[in-house]
Amino acid sequence: RELDAPVLPVYLHGCYDVLPRHDFMLRRGRIDVVVGERVACAAMRGDLGAVTRERRHRFIDEFEQQEQKLRQCQSDV
Repeated sequence: RELDAPVLPVYLHGCYDVLPRHDFMLRRGRIDVVVGERVACAAMRGDLGAVTRERRHRFIDEFEQQEQKLRQCQSDV
C-alpha cells in the first residue's frame, strides 16, 4: 500500500499433482500459470477488511473460472 503498486494475481493450477502435500519428490506433470487482471492499489483503499474480503471473493471467482477453462482445454487434448 505504501508504494501504491498494483496487485497482479497469479493462479497456479496443477501444483498438487506435481508436488503433493507432505511429499518431497517432484512428479512429472503440468503446471499452468494464469495471470489475472491487475488490481489498482487505489481500489483497495478504505475499510481494508471489507475490501480484502471483496477482493478475495473476486480472486476466488476468477480462479474458479480459469480452472474450468484449463480443465476444458486439458480434456480437449
